[in-house]
Amino acid sequence: MPGINVASAALIITAYMLPFGLFQLIFGYLADKFGKRQVISFSMVFFTISTGLCALGVGLTDLAIYRALTGVFAASVMPVSLALIGDIFPLKERQSAIGTFMGISFLGQGLSMAIGGSIAYFFNWRGVFVVYAVLAVLSTILLFTIGNLWGQANPIGLPLVMQEAKTTASIPTFIIFPPLNNSLGFVSLGNS
Repeated sequence: MPGINVASAALIITAYMLPFGLFQLIFGYLADKFGKRQVISFSMVFFTISTGLCALGVGLTDLAIYRALTGVFAASVMPVSLALIGDIFPLKERQSAIGTFMGISFLGQGLSMAIGGSIAYFFNWRGVFVVYAVLAVLSTILLFTIGNLWGQANPIGLPLVMQEAKTTASIPTFIIFPPLNNSLGFVSLGNS
């Protein structure tokens, strides 16, 4: 957004982080009440929509509102995913699964600065949200396809290598994008 200074752009981070922090408490309760898979599926659909809306923002107020919505739905990712990992993986494999999940999440957050800055430099701040809305669509599709296979004993005759990849990688694969989006939003505004 031309004419927006860094201090004003910082509002976008606050608009995301406040609901992100507050709603983690609420999503934990909702996951216990309605089911972890249902809550994360609901959240990913609306996270994807709100990320797409960010690209359509015409002013700082619009973008702050859309980022707040993104923060609300992204709030389910970490706590519910960690609980899902606890439900899905046997105790012997759980630390490895959590390590993989957290490693991919933090790697994504670290890479997001370079990725978001590059997209904003070569295109504009909207391009960042468009790219991440597309990635969120892909991760949501993974959630509704590969994610539905969790806990099933090789239900469709997957080769052993693919079965192992499904077990160890499907959780981080569809969850990597929400943590990226927070950092990308700030970087894109700072470089526009």
